[in-house]
Amino acid sequence: MNKPHSLASPTVWLASGMGLVVGLVCLVMGAGDGFAAWLKAGYEAQGFPAMSEVGSSSPISLIVMVILTFGAVFSIEGTPGVGRRLMLMLSALVLIAMASPILALWGLFWSPLVLILTVLWAGMAAMVHAHGRDKAEVVRSSEERSVMRMNPPVSPNKRRSRL
Repeated sequence: MNKPHSLASPTVWLASGMGLVVGLVCLVMGAGDGFAAWLKAGYEAQGFPAMSEVGSSSPISLIVMVILTFGAVFSIEGTPGVGRRLMLMLSALVLIAMASPILALWGLFWSPLVLILTVLWAGMAAMVHAHGRDKAEVVRSSEERSVMRMNPPVSPNKRRSRL
């Protein structure tokens, strides 16, 4: 019933691309700078060690952004059921958010806001597409079931031979 999903699917590329564009625009506009300053001040007030900053626009952060965005979209596209997809996306968002305090324990500061926005946007696009695809499959399968199959007509000679 479900077709296997692959990286050749245009949805994976389009949804991930849309999310990455949102993330890169946020980086260029500096949308997460105020949040990053507030978060770093909160970590320092709680007594975390001196932290070296891992910028959101560093090459490592950008590679992580691309990998996590494609991974989330690929997972959402391949998972059946709206509830499962939603749980998968929320789990990914919580794990991304919890990476910041873990890195702070290691003395690294990283603001997860831009990555959260990126994965949220791409995940929502993938969920909308997957939900529409599921509805189309249900309609197709119901149309196949509603076709009444009739047996071929039996000739009168065969009917007499049964008697």
